[in-house]
Amino acid sequence: MLSEPEQPKWGFLPLSQHLSVDTKVAKTTHCRFCMMNWPKRQGKATENRFCPLDLYSGDELRVKRGLSALWASWISSNGSINNLRVFVGGAQVHPDDVRPSTPRQTKDPEVC
Repeated sequence: MLSEPEQPKWGFLPLSQHLSVDTKVAKTTHCRFCMMNWPKRQGKATENRFCPLDLYSGDELRVKRGLSALWASWISSNGSINNLRVFVGGAQVHPDDVRPSTPRQTKDPEVC
């Protein structure tokens, strides 16, 4: 069972008419999740390349890329990221428990 506690309000870009001139460009090109995680990724060797807009896009390739990036960030963080919890038989597992069956990575996924 996979549980992804993504906030639905982060699955879209806001309408530009509701934004200030100062923030309009950034907020209409990057989702809230990516903007809030950008400072956390600075200077780290492994980046969380997951973007919730990929999951909500309805485009099969982007959904696969989003799932792959979510899985990769779960593996690289040893299960400590807050975006994904994996349970087997009702017990939470960590990447060390499931490493042999990790899915194939997509080629350099891009974030929004």
